[in-house]
Amino acid sequence: MSQALVNPDILRWARERSYLGVDMLAHKIGTKVEKVLAWEMGEALPTFKQLVPKNLFLVTWNSNQNIGENADRLARHLRVSTVVIARRALDLNLIDWAGYWSFYESERDKWTRTREDSESGGDFYRTLKTRNGTRFSQAVLSSAYEGRLLFREAAALLGTSVGNLDHYAKEMGVR
Repeated sequence: MSQALVNPDILRWARERSYLGVDMLAHKIGTKVEKVLAWEMGEALPTFKQLVPKNLFLVTWNSNQNIGENADRLARHLRVSTVVIARRALDLNLIDWAGYWSFYESERDKWTRTREDSESGGDFYRTLKTRNGTRFSQAVLSSAYEGRLLFREAAALLGTSVGNLDHYAKEMGVR
């Protein structure tokens, strides 16, 4: 069985984004709660079979569509990457190795072009605000500037360095 090299944080994020509890996800994909917890803690890796169960996959696969159309639609529906969908289709003999490899290379080229086309790595402070949430960031920054929280603790809570707090506080309208 092929192991899916998946970041545990992304697995947890995807589950939470789907508004599923660990028990609900385990039931939906037909595995034990302990196994899902092990994946999310990085103690084990799921297989492609576990990420995309056969019954869910076959119900939504449309043999009248090409691999790209199926992969896009199923990836959104099952909340996995298009490459995971293509790999599962290969495992279920819905596509051949040449079709899988061709699709994989086109996806890899797409990722490379996207990375090359982006002009910058994004706005650090905007990303930080999105990651932490406005209310949480303002509460932590306010507490730090009012002296109720150490700056190093505030930085740790916000996932940044102490040197960035002043600029971030200005961005957030706290200072």
